[in-house]
Amino acid sequence: MADPSNATTTTQEAVRRPPRVHDGRIKRLMELNFPVAAGNPEKRECRWCGGLYSVGTGNTTLRGHLNNKHAGWDGSEGDPNALHLGLGLASSSSTPQTGHQPSKRHRSPSSSSQHSRTHKKQFTGTMADLAHLSSTALSDLTAKSLQHFTAKELCQLSELSADEYQARLKVIQNKKGFIIDMDGVIYHGNVLLPGVKDFIHWLKKEDKKFLFLTNNSAPTPRELSFKLARLGLSVTEDHFYTSAIATAKFLQSQKPNGGTVYVVGEPGLIYALYEVGFSMNETNPDYVVIGEGSSQTFDKISKAVNLVYKGAKLIGTNPDVNGPTEGGIAPATGAFCAAVELASGRKAFYLGKPTSLMLRYAATILGTSKDETCIIGDRMDTDILSGVYAEIDPVLVMSGVSRPEDVRSQAYRPWVVCNGVGEVVPREA
Repeated sequence: MADPSNATTTTQEAVRRPPRVHDGRIKRLMELNFPVAAGNPEKRECRWCGGLYSVGTGNTTLRGHLNNKHAGWDGSEGDPNALHLGLGLASSSSTPQTGHQPSKRHRSPSSSSQHSRTHKKQFTGTMADLAHLSSTALSDLTAKSLQHFTAKELCQLSELSADEYQARLKVIQNKKGFIIDMDGVIYHGNVLLPGVKDFIHWLKKEDKKFLFLTNNSAPTPRELSFKLARLGLSVTEDHFYTSAIATAKFLQSQKPNGGTVYVVGEPGLIYALYEVGFSMNETNPDYVVIGEGSSQTFDKISKAVNLVYKGAKLIGTNPDVNGPTEGGIAPATGAFCAAVELASGRKAFYLGKPTSLMLRYAATILGTSKDETCIIGDRMDTDILSGVYAEIDPVLVMSGVSRPEDVRSQAYRPWVVCNGVGEVVPREA
C-alpha cells in the first residue's frame, strides 16, 4: 500500500508547481517581447536590444542571451522556467509576491552585468509569475516595445504642417461616431494598449457613438465584450460588430425569407447566420460561406469546392489572406477562398474590410452620416482603405502592424496619423 503521507506531499508539490512555459499567456508575453524575426521563422528578435536568437539553452540562444544581457534565465533554483528580467516595471506594486528568491549572482549589487545594474527595479520570479502581472504592468511592458513618433514625425507621416495636423485632429475629436478596429488598436492579444482606458472613458463621457469593428468572424459580440472585461474595460456587447454579422446581414438582404448555407468557420459565424433565418445544408446549399478559424480541413475545403462547382454561391467573410501567429503567419479566409475559387472556377464575394459595405452597415447602426463618422485602425490595407472607399475619415494609429514605409508607399492617405488612440483624446479632457 502506498504511503498516504507521500501522496499528500506529492499533491502539495503539484499544487505549488508553476504552470508550464507552454501556458498561452506566457506564450503571448514571449511573442510581445521576443517576436519571431521577420524573414527568419527559426529566430526570435529581442525587442530590448534587437538581437536575433534561436530558442534553446546555449549561450547563443534566447536563454543565453537573456542570461547574459537582461538578467536572464536562471535554473539554479531547480526550476527551469525561472526567469529574472530587468524590465524596469512602472511600480513595485505591479510585481506579485512570488516567494521565489533570486540566485546569489542576482542578489549582489556588484553584479558583473552592467545591463542589470542600469534598471531601478527588477522583476524576480517565474515565467508564470510574469504572465500573471496586472494589466497595467503588461501595458507598460507593451509600451516599451511599441514604435513611438514625435509630433514632428507624425506631421510628416500625415503630410501636414503642425497647424494643419492640429486642425484635422480637432475635426476627429468633434466627430459624433467612431468605428474602431480592435487588435493593434485596443489590445495586442491579451494586453491592453496604452491610452485605451482614457480613450474609452472620453467616448462615454462625451456621449460619443462608437462601435468596435473586426474582420474576425470567429467570436461573438458577447465573447468580445467578455474579453474587454478581462482587460478592465466595461463595454456592452451592442458595441461590437464582426464580419460574421456583416455577412449575415448581406445574405439576409439577398434572401429576406432565409436560405441555406454550408459554413467553413467557427460557431460565431454559424450563430450569426442562424440569427437571420439561415439553416445549415451540406447537400445543396444556396451559399458556401468561408470564415476565420483553425478547424478548416482538406475535407471541408473539398466539399466547399464541389458545392460551389454545382452552383452554390461562394461568400468570404473577409478578404484577408493571412494573419499573425506566434510562429509567424497562418492562412486566413482569403487564402481558403482562393483555393475554392481556383478549383471551382467561380469567384467569391467578400464582406469585411476593406470593402465599404461593412463600414456602411456600421455607420447605419451608429445612426451617423459619413461626415460625422471616422474609422480608427492600424492597417493601411484594410482599415484606412475601407475608410477611403466609404468616404469616412480614416485615422491611422501606429500601435499595430503599419510602419512608416507602409504609409509612404500607398497612393491613398489617412486623414491623420497618431501613435495610439490615447492621442485622440483632447488634452483638457
